[in-house]
Amino acid sequence: MKVAEFIGLDLHERPGKPRRTGFTSVIDGGGTPLSNIVDILESHGEYIDLMKPTSSFFVSPVEVLKKRIAIMREYNVGVQPNGLFLEIARLQGKEREVLGKLRELGFTHVEVSSSTTDRNTAADDNEFAKLCLDMGFVAVGEVGKKFPDGDRTRLAPDRINVEVTIEEMQAFLDLGVEHVYWEGDILRRVIGQSPEEIKARQESATEQLRAVLSEIPIEHVVFEVTSLLTGPVRRMLQQWLIREFGPDVNLANIPPRDVARVESMRRGIGVVHGVGKAGDHPWVRSLAASDNGTATSEWWRN
Repeated sequence: MKVAEFIGLDLHERPGKPRRTGFTSVIDGGGTPLSNIVDILESHGEYIDLMKPTSSFFVSPVEVLKKRIAIMREYNVGVQPNGLFLEIARLQGKEREVLGKLRELGFTHVEVSSSTTDRNTAADDNEFAKLCLDMGFVAVGEVGKKFPDGDRTRLAPDRINVEVTIEEMQAFLDLGVEHVYWEGDILRRVIGQSPEEIKARQESATEQLRAVLSEIPIEHVVFEVTSLLTGPVRRMLQQWLIREFGPDVNLANIPPRDVARVESMRRGIGVVHGVGKAGDHPWVRSLAASDNGTATSEWWRN
């Protein structure tokens, strides 16, 4: 029983696991002590769909990573290595061998991407996705690169190539991949990285993202918000996505310490500074504006 239920309060409803929408992917860079991870899983594990250990674990003892993964699985959290694990494996021709070792470690999901290099083509990615699915993994695609150079999905650093983005996302979906990450570097450049930029780019960003989503169902898209940004900027971008696409938008690269805050944002009971009234408890404000204590159907747009 949740605290709100215990004291008799109704909150905005969220879908339970397994989720296709409202998907939350958390990034584990290894800097959070295991005891803290356990505390987060105990208090908010039901809102975490996927945990992604990063390549920082390359230089950790194998038993450390196995223990971490085992604990995540105890809380019904899927586990996926970040894309660099398999990008290196593919460059070294060790795909099948490494996938077997990842299964042995306890990973449930794998990412199909070439976000670091331009060595692999879309056809290569599709073939690799088939291998991952055949080996029993849940495959997650990724579209876009971490830098603008060589990124076919952009016309400019802050301009989406809508046609190519749709083409690459659809190719993954045609293979049976359930979710596709949208590279965070693209999104932060398109949406903006400060209150001034976000306000100035509102119309352009909405137009570009919705042009893609007019062809690709939003439930399949997971929006990355890079964890390398400062906390206030991350929250502004997350709030922008929630306000534009609703509380059940799929979000990725959430630092473990941010899980509770993101869940409160999804329910409209949190505060986000820098975005004006939109970040001021939107669900609660919708309740206050009603005559019967019921929020509007799209309270997140308040």
